[in-house]
Order: sequence, then structure tokens, then C-alpha cells
Amino acid sequence: VKSKAGTTYDPTANRLPDGRSAGRIGVIAQELEKILPQVVAHFDDTDTSGALIGEHLAVNYDDIIPVLIEAIKEQQTQIEALQALVVGSTPNAMSDAQIAEEIRKAIEDLETIRNIVSDEHLPKVEKFLKEVKNSTKLSTKQKEVLSGMRGHYGL
Repeated sequence: VKSKAGTTYDPTANRLPDGRSAGRIGVIAQELEKILPQVVAHFDDTDTSGALIGEHLAVNYDDIIPVLIEAIKEQQTQIEALQALVVGSTPNAMSDAQIAEEIRKAIEDLETIRNIVSDEHLPKVEKFLKEVKNSTKLSTKQKEVLSGMRGHYGL
């Protein structure tokens, strides 16, 4: 469908009573026949004596409609998938600089907590600090733990 262009044409048989052209909009049957042969009919042209003088093609536009509906549905699915990618990447997503700043602040707060935490909790804080230092992005779980620690230690 993408490679086929709509066109206007002026069949001589489509003249208005005053002689003006009754221009038509359609597709080129020869092109459409390559991808949807079932919608193109072949007709013999004869002269007044019935002798064969050629052939013409006609397009059954009603038969194209279901194909176009399916193409539109497929295109809509692609549009929605692309929109999901765009929404997932901007503007709600954090930039690399924002992620780095979030990790830097988390490390700073954890180092402060490490200095004031009791000896029994120190190994857990050290482990979590090491985990955060090795992160490229804080997970939701890490953010929750950090938020709880900040609240508990008044940061």
C-alpha cells in the first residue's frame, strides 16, 4: 500500500453533459495488480462489429477497503509502540547527569549515616553503600531503602 500512489485521471468516457471533464480519483490498476491482483478485473474492448481491439482494467475499490483497514490497524500498533518508546525515554526519564547526581547524593548520605550508625548496623550500611557505589542507576528498592534510612537518621 505504501508504494502505491493515488492519482487523478480523466477518462474520455467520463464527460459531463456540457463537455467538461469529470475528473476521477483512483489508483493505477497495473500497479495495484502487482500487489492485489484479486481487486483488478480485465475486460476486452471491442469495436462496433464485436472485433477485439484491446483490453482495459478496472479496480474494484470495495475490495480494497478491508486491506486498508488491516493496514491502518497495523500502522496504529506501530505508532503506539513508538509512542511508548518516546514516553519511556522523555520527559519523565532522568538524564545521565541527573542519575549521576542522585547516586552522588545517595553515597554522600550513606557515608554520613555510616559515621553515626551503631556498630551492629554498620555492616548493613557498608554493604548498601558498596552496592550504591557500584550502581549505574538506583533501583526503586534502593531508593526506598535509602529514603527510609534518610528519614530514620534525619537526613
